[in-house]
Amino acid sequence: MTTPRPGPTRVTINDTTLRDGEQTAGVAFTDDEKLAIARALDLAGVPEMEIGSPAMGEQEVELLRAITQSVRHARTMVWARMAPLDVASALRCGAHIVHVSVPVSDIQLTHKLGRDRDWALGQIAHWVGTVTDAGASASVGFEDASRADPRFLLRAAEMA
Repeated sequence: MTTPRPGPTRVTINDTTLRDGEQTAGVAFTDDEKLAIARALDLAGVPEMEIGSPAMGEQEVELLRAITQSVRHARTMVWARMAPLDVASALRCGAHIVHVSVPVSDIQLTHKLGRDRDWALGQIAHWVGTVTDAGASASVGFEDASRADPRFLLRAAEMA
């Protein structure tokens, strides 16, 4: 007997050149280069692109807003920590998706933040609600997930 498969799985390709690509040693794009890369990715049919982190400052917020306005087909995503200033800046960019990030391993929660699992779950609920109430889609990233307790990771995913 075979187990029935669930409905079709939706996979979205998310290009991270504009955010993650700049974290490569020796790589720094000008604003004009970032706009050109975003337009080229959009024309190439990339369905979703992570365009930056608005926590970098007001100039970055303005650039991310310009990128979002210049893209015609792709959905845009900005990255933010689960923190008031980060999320507020992210929402000002006008991106379709705000990707909020939270540590989920006990090592990170305890030693990096001095927090616990209940705090992390509360943060997920709060910031996903804040983002979606503002009209954007929320995406949640789990920092240090490979060292997290799998049962807690599942709880965090269910909360998200």
